[in-house]
Amino acid sequence: LFSITTGLPCTSHQNITTDQLTTPTKTNYNFGTTTLKLGSKGNAVKELQRFLNNTMNLGLVVDGKLGPKTIVVIKKWQKSHGLIADGLVGAKTKLKMNAEVK
Repeated sequence: LFSITTGLPCTSHQNITTDQLTTPTKTNYNFGTTTLKLGSKGNAVKELQRFLNNTMNLGLVVDGKLGPKTIVVIKKWQKSHGLIADGLVGAKTKLKMNAEVK
């Protein structure tokens, strides 16, 4: 921890354990409650795009529009994770995606 001397009393000290400094927090993605498919739009699709970028280093544009190129990627991801490779992001796919997040 660093300390800066300003002549003012410091009121923001917190007790932080070593575990809090070295253990990353797990992030869940909010894929929404509906099945995502070709043509889906919105924040749930943005979360899906972020997930795919973060786990597969794809560089997809996070625009909230689920297009054919992303469907191909989803099918590959589903197949490699023992799911039916249908390109539909339903409950099973969402659950498995969030389980993969470290």
